[in-house]
Amino acid sequence: MELFLSFAPSNATREVLLKAAEEASAHARGTIHRYETLHSTLVYLGEVDEDKLPELRKIVGEVSERHSKLPVEGDKVVVSQDTSIYGAWGLLYIWKKTDEVEALYQDMVDSLTKAGYLKNYSRDYLLHSTLYMQYFPEEGYENAAPATPPVSDCFDRVILYQVTEIDGHVAYYPLYETRLK
Repeated sequence: MELFLSFAPSNATREVLLKAAEEASAHARGTIHRYETLHSTLVYLGEVDEDKLPELRKIVGEVSERHSKLPVEGDKVVVSQDTSIYGAWGLLYIWKKTDEVEALYQDMVDSLTKAGYLKNYSRDYLLHSTLYMQYFPEEGYENAAPATPPVSDCFDRVILYQVTEIDGHVAYYPLYETRLK
């Protein structure tokens, strides 16, 4: 099964970000991210055997216990090609990386690498939330980024998601959730 780890923003933040996605949808056809699964990807794990889930949950829980809630701020919406394996174009909300975010990211990558889940993981970490995706952008899509107010929030959860496809659309299902201290 295809898996990734993420942070979840608060409900108030989701409402602000999804409003921006709805504004962008007036400029191009695409898919607005679902409210329930709006997230900021922490680590993409790729294909993982289902029998590894208990060990993976344990690692994620132990790393999360070592870290506090993560205060984050963002103020920028950009249109960019998605960094995932899908290569779609997306409307991305960019969060500012803090020392706390970097510390949790590095701890998670180190712990997962040591356990054999990540090999040669050297991706530069861009803390963002994908709000809107379009696989074949129309002309003018690069101008679809609406003005979005600055957002201050606190990510307080790490969620393990399974990626699947339903009716030709990518869907995410939470398999495990743990709170930061």
